[in-house]
Amino acid sequence: MTMELNSEKDQPIRRRSFLNYFLGLSIGTFGGSAAYAFAKYLFPPAAIGAESGSETVRVMLAELPIGGSKIVRYKGEPTVVIRVSEKQVHALSAVCTHLGCIVKWDGSKRLLVCPCHAATFDVNGNVTAGPAPKPLASYHTKITPDEVIIGEA
Repeated sequence: MTMELNSEKDQPIRRRSFLNYFLGLSIGTFGGSAAYAFAKYLFPPAAIGAESGSETVRVMLAELPIGGSKIVRYKGEPTVVIRVSEKQVHALSAVCTHLGCIVKWDGSKRLLVCPCHAATFDVNGNVTAGPAPKPLASYHTKITPDEVIIGEA
């Protein structure tokens, strides 16, 4: 006595069907991974402690020559500290207001320069050239005999 398979449910999976199923599963997995990565890029997680208003950062004056700068992290974002003179220091956000690139201090020109789209800012953070729509955020600084304190009221 032999049994005949009449319906498609009773038939074993054929090689072509298996390959089509496997290919669809692979494409779906790749697409899902790409969509997840794209979503993480568009919506990054908030920085932990970025809202902390009582945070202070200290920079030793020995690390900051006159006309020099140093990038530190203040309130969760890169901040450039510029020593203009013996008794004058500026702390500005190092994030360009155009597309978010990190600006660099050019001591010879006395300007902050964005390497992405050539926006420039003066020592006070004001836009001097380029596509940046607004000035850099500035932070309160205090100079003591041996250090600069950023954020202290």
